[in-house]
Amino acid sequence: SGINAEWPLRPGELNLNDSLSKLEAVPPPPPEPYEILKCREIEMQREIQRLQTLSNTLRREFGLAKAEADQRAVQIQGLRCDLAGAAARLSDMSGELSEKQKIE
Repeated sequence: SGINAEWPLRPGELNLNDSLSKLEAVPPPPPEPYEILKCREIEMQREIQRLQTLSNTLRREFGLAKAEADQRAVQIQGLRCDLAGAAARLSDMSGELSEKQKIE
């Protein structure tokens, strides 16, 4: 049959409840240094992978932005040439106009 908590205990003996409460009060042993290092290594590898992914994404975005900026620089240069040509034609035309036409 089961253990009777009321039985007489000899001096120095503990009952089951006392034994359980003492076991619960004992903290688990600390992890071994190897286990701590292994966990940190895994965390670091994950962080390295995350940073490499971020770096690759940023490099790709930078390349796209640079290509777009280069394309716009070419367009701007073309527009500057067009503007300079138009300004030169206007200057030529204004020299050909009479004083009355220039005032208008």
